[in-house]
Amino acid sequence: VFNFGQDFYSRHLGRGNKKFGNLYSGYTVGYMIATNDNKKLDIGYLAPSIGLELFKNKYFLWDVKAQYIVPFTYNRDLRGVSFNTSLNFVF
Repeated sequence: VFNFGQDFYSRHLGRGNKKFGNLYSGYTVGYMIATNDNKKLDIGYLAPSIGLELFKNKYFLWDVKAQYIVPFTYNRDLRGVSFNTSLNFVF
Protein backbone atom coordinates (compact mmCIF):
# COMPACT_ATOMS: atom_id res chain seq x y z
CA VAL A 1 0.00 0.00 0.00
CA PHE A 2 1.29 3.46 -0.97
CA ASN A 3 -0.69 6.56 -0.05
CA PHE A 4 -0.68 10.32 0.43
CA GLY A 5 -3.07 12.28 2.62
CA GLN A 6 -3.78 15.60 4.25
CA ASP A 7 -5.74 16.71 7.30
CA PHE A 8 -7.63 19.98 7.66
CA TYR A 9 -8.60 21.86 10.83
CA SER A 10 -11.55 24.24 10.91
CA ARG A 11 -10.90 27.87 11.77
CA HIS A 12 -14.20 27.83 13.72
CA LEU A 13 -12.82 25.14 16.04
CA GLY A 14 -9.44 26.77 16.72
CA ARG A 15 -7.38 25.39 13.78
CA GLY A 16 -6.07 22.49 15.88
CA ASN A 17 -4.34 24.61 18.52
CA LYS A 18 -6.02 23.01 21.56
CA LYS A 19 -4.37 20.25 23.62
CA PHE A 20 -7.54 18.11 23.78
CA GLY A 21 -10.37 17.40 21.36
CA ASN A 22 -9.23 18.84 18.03
CA LEU A 23 -11.69 17.70 15.36
CA TYR A 24 -10.33 17.42 11.82
CA SER A 25 -11.27 16.13 8.39
CA GLY A 26 -9.01 14.84 5.67
CA TYR A 27 -8.43 12.51 2.78
CA THR A 28 -6.04 9.83 1.59
CA VAL A 29 -5.32 8.97 -2.04
CA GLY A 30 -3.48 5.73 -2.55
CA TYR A 31 -2.53 2.65 -4.49
CA MET A 32 -2.58 -0.96 -3.34
CA ILE A 33 -1.53 -4.26 -4.84
CA ALA A 34 -3.84 -7.13 -3.92
CA THR A 35 -2.77 -10.72 -4.71
CA ASN A 36 -3.77 -14.31 -4.16
CA ASP A 37 -2.68 -17.64 -5.71
CA ASN A 38 -4.39 -16.96 -9.05
CA LYS A 39 -4.68 -13.22 -9.50
CA LYS A 40 -3.03 -9.82 -8.96
CA LEU A 41 -4.99 -6.54 -8.84
CA ASP A 42 -3.70 -2.97 -8.96
CA ILE A 43 -6.19 -0.73 -7.20
CA GLY A 44 -6.20 3.03 -6.67
CA TYR A 45 -8.45 4.46 -3.97
CA LEU A 46 -9.74 7.59 -2.28
CA ALA A 47 -10.57 7.63 1.43
CA PRO A 48 -12.24 10.69 2.98
CA SER A 49 -11.89 10.76 6.76
CA ILE A 50 -12.89 12.45 9.98
CA GLY A 51 -10.78 12.32 13.13
CA LEU A 52 -10.34 13.54 16.67
CA GLU A 53 -7.05 14.36 18.37
CA LEU A 54 -7.50 13.06 21.90
CA PHE A 55 -4.31 14.60 23.28
CA LYS A 56 -1.53 16.69 21.76
CA ASN A 57 1.52 18.43 23.15
CA LYS A 58 5.00 19.31 21.90
CA TYR A 59 6.30 15.70 21.93
CA PHE A 60 3.24 13.43 21.68
CA LEU A 61 0.01 13.08 19.69
CA TRP A 62 -2.79 10.52 20.17
CA ASP A 63 -5.71 10.51 17.74
CA VAL A 64 -8.56 8.38 16.40
CA LYS A 65 -9.86 8.45 12.83
CA ALA A 66 -12.60 6.86 10.70
CA GLN A 67 -12.26 6.53 6.91
CA TYR A 68 -14.57 5.38 4.11
CA ILE A 69 -12.39 3.67 1.49
CA VAL A 70 -13.64 3.94 -2.11
CA PRO A 71 -11.53 2.11 -4.74
CA PHE A 72 -11.45 3.57 -8.28
CA THR A 73 -12.02 0.06 -9.70
CA TYR A 74 -14.01 -2.81 -8.18
CA ASN A 75 -15.73 -0.19 -6.00
CA ARG A 76 -18.89 -2.25 -5.54
CA ASP A 77 -16.94 -5.17 -4.04
CA LEU A 78 -14.01 -3.61 -2.19
CA ARG A 79 -15.25 -0.44 -0.48
CA GLY A 80 -15.35 -0.30 3.29
CA VAL A 81 -14.90 1.56 6.56
CA SER A 82 -11.64 1.77 8.48
CA PHE A 83 -11.23 2.80 12.13
CA ASN A 84 -7.72 3.77 13.26
CA THR A 85 -5.91 5.06 16.29
CA SER A 86 -2.34 6.32 16.27
CA LEU A 87 0.35 7.40 18.70
CA ASN A 88 3.00 9.79 17.39
CA PHE A 89 6.22 10.59 19.24
CA VAL A 90 8.79 13.28 18.49
CA PHE A 91 12.40 12.41 19.31
